Amino acid sequence: MDRLVQSFSLSEMPVKYGIIEEWQTRIQVKQDEDRLKQNSKEKKRFNEC
Repeated sequence: MDRLVQSFSLSEMPVKYGIIEEWQTRIQVKQDEDRLKQNSKEKKRFNEC
């Protein structure tokens, strides 16, 4: 019984980690976009001075 549970959870692991990695990259991309928007706003403000 224990061996069955272990093998089952092991086979699930890559799926979970893959999803987590995908989420991390999505969050990273979104943060980069936000940073770019923020930078362009600041550049505009800087150019206006």
